[in-house]
Amino acid sequence: RALAADPPILLMDEPFSAVDPVVRQDLQQELLDLQKRLHRTIVFVTHDIDEAVLLGNRVAVFARGGRLAQYATPEELLRAPADDFVADFIGQTNIVTVESGPGGARMLGIDVGQRAAGTASIRPEDILLHAEGQGQVAATVDFVRDIGSSVEIHLTAAGQRVVALAPAGFHPSVGDTISLGVRPDSPTFFPAAGA
Repeated sequence: RALAADPPILLMDEPFSAVDPVVRQDLQQELLDLQKRLHRTIVFVTHDIDEAVLLGNRVAVFARGGRLAQYATPEELLRAPADDFVADFIGQTNIVTVESGPGGARMLGIDVGQRAAGTASIRPEDILLHAEGQGQVAATVDFVRDIGSSVEIHLTAAGQRVVALAPAGFHPSVGDTISLGVRPDSPTFFPAAGA
């Protein structure tokens, strides 16, 4: 009905929030097909980041108080969150402390060069796991869950808890000590407030 007036912009405020997952998926696909055919700008409001990334060409994330925290493509949002609020909101990321000292900065016990103290966001797939002694730092396995094509592993390294994704064949036991590293280009660093 809203399209009958041929509006240049269409506002949809959580239109799929009250439907079951199967119907929701069908409606999302229908909306994508409709948008391709009609070439309309659609402002789509949702609290579901997966839905926003699926449907949006650009995604706006608002923080408390209505502050625009980030406006970016889905890829930019997932790869380079603007701050730790956005990183935490999009989920599936580890927020870890970056400590700075005279010898440089360290994150999870890994040297990250000269940078200010603050936090860093690391996606689970960017934590590299190895047999003990083969990575950058030792980590203790706290929890392991098989999720199909990969294994979700909760670890403690340098006193901080992180979640990593490993290939299905890598399956340590709770309590094991393994080694971890981080893809060098993957962390997004956020200086401490006021730094």
